[in-house]
Amino acid sequence: MRRLAGGIACVAIIVLLQLSTVQAVTKPKDKQADISSVQQAAKKEVQSIINTIGRYDKLDKKMRWRDALIYCENKGQRLCTAQEYCPHGKGKKPAGGNQVGDSWAPTSDSNNEWIFIGNDAAKMCSTYSELNKGEYPSWGNSNQESDFKGNLLCCPMKLRVMNTSSPTWDQVLDYCQSQPKMRLCTKQEMCLQGEAHAPLGGVLYQSAWAAVFDDHNEWLAVGMSFPKRLLCKTFRQIAPDKVAEWGKKNEPIPRRGVAMCCPDEFFNFKGRIIYHNAKVFCEEKKMRLCNRAEYCPNGAGTPPRGGGRPGEAWAPVGDDKNEWVSIGMSHPNKMCKTHTEIMDKKPDWGEGTGTLGFVQCCPVIWHELKRNITHEQGAKFCKLRKERLCRLSELCKMGPSKDPRGGALVGTRWTPIFDRVNEWAFVGNNNPSQLCQAHTKLNNGNKPEWGLHGGHLGTVQCCPDDGSTPDPEPPAPKKKPKKKPAKPEPKPKPVVSIKANESAQVTSLPKPAPTFAKPPAALVAKKIETAMRSREDFNKKNKPNEEAEKLARNEAHRKAYEDKYWKLWRQRKRTGEHKAKNEYQDALFTVKKVMADALNKAHKVISEAKGKRYDSVKKTVQSPAEREKERVTAIFRQLPTTPRFHPEGYSIDLGGASEASSSSSSLSSGSEQSDLSEESSSSSSSSSQSTGAVSQMVEAKFKL
Repeated sequence: MRRLAGGIACVAIIVLLQLSTVQAVTKPKDKQADISSVQQAAKKEVQSIINTIGRYDKLDKKMRWRDALIYCENKGQRLCTAQEYCPHGKGKKPAGGNQVGDSWAPTSDSNNEWIFIGNDAAKMCSTYSELNKGEYPSWGNSNQESDFKGNLLCCPMKLRVMNTSSPTWDQVLDYCQSQPKMRLCTKQEMCLQGEAHAPLGGVLYQSAWAAVFDDHNEWLAVGMSFPKRLLCKTFRQIAPDKVAEWGKKNEPIPRRGVAMCCPDEFFNFKGRIIYHNAKVFCEEKKMRLCNRAEYCPNGAGTPPRGGGRPGEAWAPVGDDKNEWVSIGMSHPNKMCKTHTEIMDKKPDWGEGTGTLGFVQCCPVIWHELKRNITHEQGAKFCKLRKERLCRLSELCKMGPSKDPRGGALVGTRWTPIFDRVNEWAFVGNNNPSQLCQAHTKLNNGNKPEWGLHGGHLGTVQCCPDDGSTPDPEPPAPKKKPKKKPAKPEPKPKPVVSIKANESAQVTSLPKPAPTFAKPPAALVAKKIETAMRSREDFNKKNKPNEEAEKLARNEAHRKAYEDKYWKLWRQRKRTGEHKAKNEYQDALFTVKKVMADALNKAHKVISEAKGKRYDSVKKTVQSPAEREKERVTAIFRQLPTTPRFHPEGYSIDLGGASEASSSSSSLSSGSEQSDLSEESSSSSSSSSQSTGAVSQMVEAKFKL
């Protein structure tokens, strides 16, 4: 490499010396400019050669196509595509420079694809498959040493490598959406060359599939293991009767640890959203909901700006209240159509349960002043913003009968424009044929009187002030001179005939029937009535639509009522919180009191229980004298009853005593295992009757 670099430097020095010699020999002034331009071109050429030396990565001559792919990905990069090798096209010099003789470099356009980077101009920057009718080289996957192998270019990764090689589709989606204003790319965005071609950035070794935004759990073939005919096809296209279950689980196979994220025009909400919340969301950003024309610049049936959403999806638009446009990719023929166009009504869920949140906000174009303004007041409003009113050509770039910039407004609406003083343009959506046309054009050159006095509901667009002035007023039409009325023909003179002996008689033409002219008062009344009728017609034609004013008043009343409602709600909330706090304090006091009473009762019960236990213990613990007394009493109970122990002396019948004695002796001679209590219980009734006497005798003994 040092020798090569030294050779290049020598070549550069020789070229520069030759150019300086040419410049010194050629002294005419008219050729100095040509020589300097040639010198600069030579310097650039030499510099480009020096810069390109060493751009190719050098591998072993036994390099296989797969080895080149792995080499670049281990560096955190990827193998370059043929277009990146040769950005200037076929027959042009490659980006890394020409190599001597027959030389090939691997590309990531498909499996085992190579591009010619040698110095043969006929084959320069052509791929092997193009030169060999779609066939790929056998030596490309062989580790046999070849002099034309060993050079390659690595380019920066265009797909993002994730932390895991086996994410689920939802995890890839969350990865892209976690970045501001980003989303998963669609198949069309990843495969600019279409199917059967490598995706953006070429095929990969470390990943076979990449998640795409076309549908839920949809994947795109991007790996080197796919043949070229399957590249840039989705899983559903390759296996229409199967479901990618591995895309819902973290299974290690197949590899899919890359993602491509694209800019997103939508704000993605995690939950559901209703129309009112979407509008407030944009207003908080000092923006507005986009109109349908801004969502879909290419019209109905085409993807919206920013791409469609998976499945069935809707987005709110600012054309009308609770109006939504379809942006879901499950029905391509319905995309960019409003809900009213598809279902003939507005959705109930738009103000109820809501839908998945996809919203686009656009800059504010229409300034709602919420009051009637004259043309002069509209101009002052824009002047305070250091702007001016828009001209008709700026407001309506698409021409007459088309929506103005920012979309048409609801109802009959006019906006002041800069073209002339007191000139207005129609921007309401209730008459599309009059959209974007000036008031003077629609009303035979007449300007509205309400534009100077009273005004119209204030909606204004302002444009950058370029220092221009309004157009001059058109010249007034010349008045045609009034024709003088023709003079009435002179009345015929009377004919005088005189006969002899007769007086002269005057005869004239027959007089016409008398015509009675109306009195002046009736004529004046008729003129007044005609003037009033024309005034009413003029007002009807030029006065703003009363319906729009009524709607505006109703909207103002609704907003006032809504403000009053929320104010009352806040008051009730504060009152409820205070009441709940008091109830909590009362409940806490009651609980404490009940707990104290229960504790006192428990202490009382414990003390009583302790006292009773003491008494019972006291009763059970007997003195030795008492125990001796009970023992002696038991002994005397076992003795036979004799006159000696009988409490009544010797008056007892001896026969009964002998019987008792014989019975007791018979019992005692019985089983030794029987209890004394059983013997005593089997004795006669006389023995049981003498128990009381024995007790008395024992007590008397102990007393003595």
